[in-house]
Amino acid sequence: MSAHNVANDLALRDLVRLLMLREGGDTLDPAKAARVADEVCQKLQDYLLTIIGSTGFRAMLGRALNLTRMELPSLAGIELRPEEGAELTCIPDALRGSGHSNTDETVIALLANLLGVVVELLGPEFLHRILVAAWPDVDFGEGSSQPR
Repeated sequence: MSAHNVANDLALRDLVRLLMLREGGDTLDPAKAARVADEVCQKLQDYLLTIIGSTGFRAMLGRALNLTRMELPSLAGIELRPEEGAELTCIPDALRGSGHSNTDETVIALLANLLGVVVELLGPEFLHRILVAAWPDVDFGEGSSQPR
């Protein structure tokens, strides 16, 4: 992995932490991490669905989960399998509650990978537009997904 990729990965994780703080309050409580991560992801999903549809979103989220599994082998058995007719949630049920160690860092990695997939497939400018629309109170800067 190049230094650029490592730096980009760290920047995306910092961005996810910022968005989770915006949604969850002043502190990032590990006990609420999965719920807050779902709120962040829901905002992203609302914008992405209009462009790529539910199948496209599910594919992006599946790719993000696969990338996260490569980083965290302990996620090997976790799948995105909603029940028939159920709404797909971003954070698999297996990561909710206290059943999985380091849930906060795990969901941050998953969301950072989702943002990375968006950048990879749709470009950084598209991600920037989504972020500005979903969080208008955050100054992400011109053409950047990084907050200022």
